[in-house]
Amino acid sequence: MHRELSSQQKESLIRYITSCYRKSCQRQRMKLHGKEGSDPADTLTVSLYESALEALPGKYREIIVREFLDEEGEGWYYHYYSKSTFYRLRQRAISEFMDCLNV
Repeated sequence: MHRELSSQQKESLIRYITSCYRKSCQRQRMKLHGKEGSDPADTLTVSLYESALEALPGKYREIIVREFLDEEGEGWYYHYYSKSTFYRLRQRAISEFMDCLNV
């Protein structure tokens, strides 16, 4: 039996996946400076995350990047969207990103 994740669960999952992505990027940079080979798991994590971002439409990609990757201060969207429009687009962006990740 398959049940849909709640919005809060999806957001938590994206925050966790983003954390894994950051750690994988950091390990890859450290290994590049140490001239060691890259860990295949890190390479796969980075590749999947970046591919999912690239598959998103531009406005959804911007929301995911600003909300989860850059973690810009709250209210960055005031110059672009009304509050209700932003939260509606944010929920769509989260769902689309989850779909792109096949989660």
